[in-house]
Amino acid sequence: MADFYDLQQDLFDHHRAGRYAEGLAVAERMQADFPDRSGITWYYVACLESRCGRPEAALATIRSALDGGQLWRLRTLEDHDFDSIRERPDFQELKDQAERRLRELRVEPRVRVTAPDGVRLPPLLLCLHGASAGLEQFAPYLEPAAAAGWLAVAAESSQPAGPDTRHWDDPERAFSDLGGFLNQVRAAGHGFDPGRVALAGFSQGGLLAVDAALGRRPFPVQAVVGVCPSFPRPARLIELIQREKLPRLRGAFLVGEDDRPYRAGAEQVHEALVQAGHEVALQLLPG
Repeated sequence: MADFYDLQQDLFDHHRAGRYAEGLAVAERMQADFPDRSGITWYYVACLESRCGRPEAALATIRSALDGGQLWRLRTLEDHDFDSIRERPDFQELKDQAERRLRELRVEPRVRVTAPDGVRLPPLLLCLHGASAGLEQFAPYLEPAAAAGWLAVAAESSQPAGPDTRHWDDPERAFSDLGGFLNQVRAAGHGFDPGRVALAGFSQGGLLAVDAALGRRPFPVQAVVGVCPSFPRPARLIELIQREKLPRLRGAFLVGEDDRPYRAGAEQVHEALVQAGHEVALQLLPG
């Protein structure tokens, strides 16, 4: 069986080249071969069905995703691939149903904190999960980080990717959550040194960590760690790096050598950071 990410890259290549029928064939293969990835493969199939002039099939795929509990990230429905069906009443009805379900879920951001022993104002390490995950993704690393002297915090977004998983698609809501995480930490009686704050994130959480550090919002950040950080539009970050005169950031990006969807973006953003005088390492790991 072909690797999921190799097929994903083939799909992206077909899409960029306008070979929508070929892309659809790859998407359907991914959907059949990787049922555990159904939360994203339905989206690939529906996009390419729409691009291929198959509106009824695209709407049926979206309906199936909604009924099957896979359609939570509403920004997927804003994709230009759906422009051909966007004005249809049945498309709008599906979108309305998805929005109602999100409102009924009433998700709140939350944190899990592990404090170091005997440190009055430790540095803060705030860990941000990837898309379609939650704070449990970083939970195993809290005690080792606290043992090293950090106030270690795993944070969970308020944006549902499913009944028990979250994402960071809406940047403004994500920045609001970041401020709320610090409020929750303080409300629980934990102090930390505001001049020693590090953000660590996996995949989409890595993107949020870098965005927050570069924009200094909602609080200043001195260090950033991206584990397979997802930079789908590196040019935007590079422009921000070149435009903003920030205090020197420290940190690292950790990326697999064969991780095609993430390596190129991480290398470009890393190069821009280094050229701007920031002390951020890039470590390529096997696999």
